[in-house]
Amino acid sequence: MIEVDIRNEVVTLSELANSKVYFVTPPESTILPYITVKRISGPRGSTHDGPDGTEISRFQVVVYSDNYPESKTLAVKLYALQSSTIAKKITIDNEFDGYDDTVNAFNVLIDFMIYKEA
Repeated sequence: MIEVDIRNEVVTLSELANSKVYFVTPPESTILPYITVKRISGPRGSTHDGPDGTEISRFQVVVYSDNYPESKTLAVKLYALQSSTIAKKITIDNEFDGYDDTVNAFNVLIDFMIYKEA
């Protein structure tokens, strides 16, 4: 599954413990810093002849930290995901910085486009 591959790459690149990278949302009271990974779209490729076997997925990777410099430093490490061999092509589609009042943490959201042969 591409979700597992992306998460494993994020664990490696971020250098955070395996237990600090979560699918979709972390457990309540998770200690900062941590990262979430979720697929936010995933249409299958097609031609006029029907499905062509490709998959184009958008994954949102969000870095949370109690200070802005740490969240940005962790996010920059994830740029290397674009060089990963887990997919045909990986690009950054969007990125923005923010603050999440619900967890009292700075965050950096990165949208990756993942192009993969199904």
